[in-house]
Amino acid sequence: MEPFTTLTGLVAPLDRLNVDTDQIIPKQFLKTIKRTGLREGLFYDWRRQKDGSQDPTFFLNQPRYQQASLLLARDNFGCGSSREHAPWALLDQGFRCILAPSYADIFYNNCFQNGMLPVVLTGPEIQALFEGVTAHEGYRLMVDLAAQRVTTPEGTVYHFEIDPFRKDCLYRGLDAIGPWWETILFPVAWLWRPTLFFALLIFCGAAYLLIIFNWSYSDGDRVGYLQKFSRKGWICKTQEGELAMTTVPGVAPLLWDFSVRDEAVGKKLDGQMGKRVVLHYKEFRYLPTTCFGETTYFVDRVDVLD
Repeated sequence: MEPFTTLTGLVAPLDRLNVDTDQIIPKQFLKTIKRTGLREGLFYDWRRQKDGSQDPTFFLNQPRYQQASLLLARDNFGCGSSREHAPWALLDQGFRCILAPSYADIFYNNCFQNGMLPVVLTGPEIQALFEGVTAHEGYRLMVDLAAQRVTTPEGTVYHFEIDPFRKDCLYRGLDAIGPWWETILFPVAWLWRPTLFFALLIFCGAAYLLIIFNWSYSDGDRVGYLQKFSRKGWICKTQEGELAMTTVPGVAPLLWDFSVRDEAVGKKLDGQMGKRVVLHYKEFRYLPTTCFGETTYFVDRVDVLD
């Protein structure tokens, strides 16, 4: 949506009360969901006479208002059905701002959703503007959204009120959802910087490892005969062992694989091959790599029984 900051443009007058959305854009033009091409239907019934020819007295058919970007209207503008095609048609005609004493609520809201500023001025102020437009061809106004004021060619300034949230959205070219998306996406955009991103990635990785190596899933002791212990790996050398835990004659032993991170524990295990030992371990799950060990069981203490 195009931002609205300031607008200086030609003013077109529509001197009618209670202009409803059926008159702004008749029902036969509501079949499309496109926002373009609707200018042909804008005030369709008023722009034409009974024989179908253009009515030269209607303001949109007069050359002096062809490039107008501000529409001057009367009370209760945009009443009737809640069709969003009404502001679409006005925008397609080139109007970015409407000035009136009052609007129908739904139409007023739809204007902001589509990047159009509906300015509310008092009845006497609107009347003064109508008189100025009628008396001077090429009558132009300047609308300053930030300052919330309308300035006439004579230097007269009219102030208007607007909801701060709607003002901010219109000023930045956002619809009502836009600020929420900005709130969500701003941290992502801020973090998506190469140096910061990789630093954050390293920090998160270190924090993850710190957590999983300090909070074990389980811990306990296993008793059996140490029958294998070696150092393995192409790049990451890890210490891996195997404990035979079943000692009933005629029954195949139950083998338990384990890993060792502590070099002191590894040196102690080197000299205990074939002996009966008690191994105290901690289980660490969800390790991101096998560089720490090929199993989830890490032995941190050895007690020799034989």
